[in-house]
Amino acid sequence: MVYKILRNALINQKGNHLRELAATNNSRSTDQKRLRIIKQAIKLFAKNGYRETSMRDISKATGIDLSNLYNFITGKEEILFLVFETLHEPAAALFDKYNIEGIKNPEEQLKVAVFRLAEIMYKHRHETLLLYRESKSLPKSYLQIVLEREKKLIGRLEGILKKGMKEKKFRREDAFFRANLILFQLALYPIRGWNLKKYSKEAILEMSTQSVMKSISLSATQK
Repeated sequence: MVYKILRNALINQKGNHLRELAATNNSRSTDQKRLRIIKQAIKLFAKNGYRETSMRDISKATGIDLSNLYNFITGKEEILFLVFETLHEPAAALFDKYNIEGIKNPEEQLKVAVFRLAEIMYKHRHETLLLYRESKSLPKSYLQIVLEREKKLIGRLEGILKKGMKEKKFRREDAFFRANLILFQLALYPIRGWNLKKYSKEAILEMSTQSVMKSISLSATQK
């Protein structure tokens, strides 16, 4: 789990204090409180911005005393990273969850992957917006892990696209560029949701999926 990797990196960077935290922060109660911290931080970051939100603000929103807050989290940077993890973890898991690799037809593979990714971005729209708006605020060690997550996700889409191009299901083009473009397309609602309120969740997911498929599928362009 990337969170464990990050925490080990933080332990190496910040020393014995984090070693003590890592050893003691394993209970279900701790996980629940950490989740509460993340949920409240998402609201504050989305409303006020990351830089303008203080640990004192987060303490007040969660009802956890400021001095006690550091028993569950190492600092604001870790909170922002974990906000991104609530988006990245389900996105990474969906390929196994829906057995996308087991689907033989690359068109169907891409359709399922795109729909499920759109579904995750809709559910985690605040986290998606923060990823585009605030990822630059992460320290280098955190940012590298976030970018690695993104790289792996792009790679999964790129593999499907290359397969479809080889089988002449998709238009031949730069698969890496197209994979990046697909993820950006799916971020439309999180970024511009204020202007798309007339559409239902179902309509957003369906139109997002259709838009991607029509832009790449040869069968769609020939109709």
